[in-house]
Amino acid sequence: MRKIWLGLLFACTNMYAQSNVGQKISITIPSMASIRIKPGSKVSNSIDFKNANELTNGISNNNAILLQVSSNMDWKVFAQSKASKFQYIGSHFDPKMPSSLLQLRNNKFESYQFLQDTPQLIANGKRGGFSNANEFAIDFKAIPGTDFPEGEYLIDLVYTLTTE
Repeated sequence: MRKIWLGLLFACTNMYAQSNVGQKISITIPSMASIRIKPGSKVSNSIDFKNANELTNGISNNNAILLQVSSNMDWKVFAQSKASKFQYIGSHFDPKMPSSLLQLRNNKFESYQFLQDTPQLIANGKRGGFSNANEFAIDFKAIPGTDFPEGEYLIDLVYTLTTE
């Protein structure tokens, strides 16, 4: 009977023995930033003039595009045209309409900026996801005057997101 008792005592002490091993976990979070047109929002790409008064005084296109930013850092958005002049589609000589005849602004601000082929700051914000806090609309205003012939004038805009 003694042998059984010692064997049982030895088995019980081995059941409570512990051994530990550690592991260090590393999580790397890169700088992340993304800009998009708000899903489901309308994008207005044209400004159509109907009379001389509109050509002279201009037409505004409010909320022409609604942009959203998602970033894990503070951010800035810049706007610029891809060219210094509009592309002309028409039957006359190319009038070389400058990009600056189109003005833009973040609709949270009062003043317009002339469109240029160099980056112009139009919005900034804090880190966060695609939410109302990181959302802004762009208004356009075009004042071509009467110096340009009839036709269609096209220009490409680029919105660039950077992090701070």
